[in-house]
Amino acid sequence: MDQENVHFFTVELRNGHVMSTPRYEPAQEFVGSLVREVSSKKPEFAWVQFVFRNLDYHPQLMSLKAGLSYYKRFADTPETKTDSEGREYAVERKEKGTEWYRTVQEKVKKIDAIKSQPTLSMAIRGMWVGDLDALVGLGAFSNCSDEIDRLAVVPLHDPRMLGWLVKRRMLADPTEYIWHYGTMARKASPELMLTTEDLPYYIHLPAGKKTVASLKSALQFGASSTARKEEVKDEGVPIFREDKEPEEVAGPSVDPKVASIAELPELDEPLKEDEAAELRHASSNVIRSFEVVYDRRGEKPAKLLLSSRTAPDLARFEEQLNSVYTRMDYVAEDLIPAYVKELAGAVTGHATDSR
Repeated sequence: MDQENVHFFTVELRNGHVMSTPRYEPAQEFVGSLVREVSSKKPEFAWVQFVFRNLDYHPQLMSLKAGLSYYKRFADTPETKTDSEGREYAVERKEKGTEWYRTVQEKVKKIDAIKSQPTLSMAIRGMWVGDLDALVGLGAFSNCSDEIDRLAVVPLHDPRMLGWLVKRRMLADPTEYIWHYGTMARKASPELMLTTEDLPYYIHLPAGKKTVASLKSALQFGASSTARKEEVKDEGVPIFREDKEPEEVAGPSVDPKVASIAELPELDEPLKEDEAAELRHASSNVIRSFEVVYDRRGEKPAKLLLSSRTAPDLARFEEQLNSVYTRMDYVAEDLIPAYVKELAGAVTGHATDSR
């Protein structure tokens, strides 16, 4: 393992326009495109997380709309100046010539489109062991866009990132970025503000004969011989977990519960629009994640994971996917992928040897 090739990253709005809700078109092709592209670039290891939860942005959006509207009225009001003879005259404000002014109406229109829908927060981030240029050039992300912004992969040199990945944590409170939008040199939020209408563009399974056929050599499904499938029930819903301890209460110190999809449903065609719309309900007040893990050493190197802060909520997440697709089995997974454990061991061993 070449430790110099280990990179952490987030996926952020390129220009920091916080009201942007980028999508990958056509619908239901993002996950397949991401897996296919990662497989073609062949990093040693890749771990991409979509961590999300319900979050009400409407108060901040209304405040932001008011601020943008005030800015436009100010810019539209001519500035009064006085000439050398004391006579007043009006001139157009310099703000009217800025890109910010030209896009105010577009941004307000975007806010109006969002405000009538439930909102959620999503952090996209991960770990990449391979060529940095290949990571930054991932087209699956740069092709996610709307009329005012698009996504970009941003390398992040912060050792805390590994802990955030393992704990499936949100990175920050994105409301701060909304309050300060336009005053922080377009600093991007580490989380996206999306609507439930946008969620099916990110959280879905590969579908269609052509897509599934092209991923068969990459996607790993089915339990390994060492997987433990102890079944517990919550409200009649099955979930796998590895112990018999009482159900833990969600909190900052509680480890998330993680499962992989054991069998991919063979969908000859993408879901119909009304069927795919059911994926809007995949978000919860509890933090959840949808993940792609790629380990080049495997015969089928990629697999899809789900997680939640609690076992009952993970069961509900599984059932929501089952209600949209077909009944799938799920396999309990460790918090930390095997590759990361081995990498940590190699780093620890190197540090010991150096002493």
